[in-house]
Amino acid sequence: LDPAPKSAALAAAKALDAVLQNQAAGVELRLAVSGCGLEGVQLCRPIAERFVELDLSFNSLKTDALAALAPNSLRSIVLAGNLLTSVPRFTGEMPKLVKLDLSFNDIGKLPDEDVMQRLSSLRSIGLQNCMLKSVLNSKGKFALAQLANLSALDLSFNLLPEPSELQHITCLQRLQEIDVGCNEMCASEAYNEALASLRRKMSTLKKVNDEAVRREFGGYGADAIAAQISAIADALSKDNSSCSCVEGNPCISPDNCSNWAKRFSVAHKVRMEKYWERGRNFCDF
Repeated sequence: LDPAPKSAALAAAKALDAVLQNQAAGVELRLAVSGCGLEGVQLCRPIAERFVELDLSFNSLKTDALAALAPNSLRSIVLAGNLLTSVPRFTGEMPKLVKLDLSFNDIGKLPDEDVMQRLSSLRSIGLQNCMLKSVLNSKGKFALAQLANLSALDLSFNLLPEPSELQHITCLQRLQEIDVGCNEMCASEAYNEALASLRRKMSTLKKVNDEAVRREFGGYGADAIAAQISAIADALSKDNSSCSCVEGNPCISPDNCSNWAKRFSVAHKVRMEKYWERGRNFCDF
């Protein structure tokens, strides 16, 4: 085996340790170790208490390896693209944690209340492409109900089959952005009505499936109705021939689609590329 990569990694670790030791005690630290093949991580005190952001995305971390990762100072953790099979059960309280990205992990099922209670301060959680089949936990309750402060939720590219489950999301009274696109339920006839119901019931929503929520009141009377009909006619007369798959959203009609048979795979590839482009910036707070 070529010892060069190992030597380089050890040299980098020693250099990082030297930098951390020389930093002023009050300095907040941000660490990005993405795509390095890490199988474990351990932050030693007192340095651990100075980290506010950790990006450990696209490594080989398993759920058990993260149990002790719970500095009270952390505000953001990115664990996308690892080998997680469940939402990490952090051993300590993290009252300052506002962002958690678990996207692109084979999680499959959301945890019960005892796990989510430790994450009650979250304002943003990324669960894109996590093989989720339901938003309910093993007790049949909405798994994210404990996250009362949540303002951004990404559940896109999962296996959620039932549009009716979207009604549970209405308990998140501070939610501003939600993405549930590219799930199995998107093919259901009840899907569009479920989304419309979500928009009506949640006045805080500003964006649904990457599209801004429009809340316009046209008024009453014949003039208002005529104006609305005119607006609809103008919209229908516009050129809608572009394929939305190339923007990461599968087309809903074959008329405008450049590759209807592979619309989901094309959109999925674009979403993956967008994720890399956006990096760790999923709804930063």
